[in-house]
Amino acid sequence: MPAKSSRLEYSPHKRGIIYQQYKRGYKFKNIAALNDVKPLSIPGIISRYESQFKGRSKYRPGRPPLLNSRDLRHLFRLIDEDPFISTENLIKYGGLTCSPRTLTRALKKHGIQPSGDPRSHPK
Repeated sequence: MPAKSSRLEYSPHKRGIIYQQYKRGYKFKNIAALNDVKPLSIPGIISRYESQFKGRSKYRPGRPPLLNSRDLRHLFRLIDEDPFISTENLIKYGGLTCSPRTLTRALKKHGIQPSGDPRSHPK
């Protein structure tokens, strides 16, 4: 599990609002009260606004997901054709390189595969 930072990250929309309020002459204290932001974080948001290309978040490098949206769409089509297809066959026919456990996790996340005891799900 990745380490959590104590630093809050505000959405690009909120950063844009803060920047516009600063340009209109609002004081840091008033901007903080209006936007539910810590007053000490406002100068940093304003100074980084231009370097972040109008307040957008910067690219974060890291490991790409094993199943991207294109793979998932293909899997959903395979499941629509055969609802009782096994995870091993999904990997085989979908041309995936992930493990069956990773695929099961992704299907549960998207509500395709029920989790828990099968007797607890109504038929």
